[in-house]
Amino acid sequence: MQTSRFQLGLIVTLAVGLGFSLTSTQAIGYPAGAAISYASNPVRSATGHWDLTGSGDSESSVITAPTGQDLVLTEVMVGLTQNNEHCWASGRFQLKNSSGAEIATIPVHNAHMQNAQVQPVQLDLKSGLRVPAGTSVNAEWHFVVHNCSSTTYDLSYVLSGYLSAP
Repeated sequence: MQTSRFQLGLIVTLAVGLGFSLTSTQAIGYPAGAAISYASNPVRSATGHWDLTGSGDSESSVITAPTGQDLVLTEVMVGLTQNNEHCWASGRFQLKNSSGAEIATIPVHNAHMQNAQVQPVQLDLKSGLRVPAGTSVNAEWHFVVHNCSSTTYDLSYVLSGYLSAP
């Protein structure tokens, strides 16, 4: 069997074409909006506990977005507990920025049955709640209804998220 010049030329051309098709090109990145910060730990969290003594409690500067970076809250957990097994309540937990604009309102309920399991409200936010750079987050609690004195109830919360470029 004899190999012709045509066959050799065809084999070389196919080999070169295959080589070019398998080589990779340089990766190019395009801006996609806010990005997680760098050069420091971008994760931020805050927690708090209130012994509720009135119809509403509030706390200032629960968590703050530093100057030059937005804070994106991705998880919020709020739980209402009571010291008397026959008390029930419901209310709303509000997050507001330092200028008073509402970031989120979260309804929270508490069962009154004896030995009832307390289930905190937990939000896992895929896109998050944006807090602009240099802004503080304030938390407020407002009872909607409760059948025992307000000193019977406790409220606990956890907020977490990350810093990003504005």
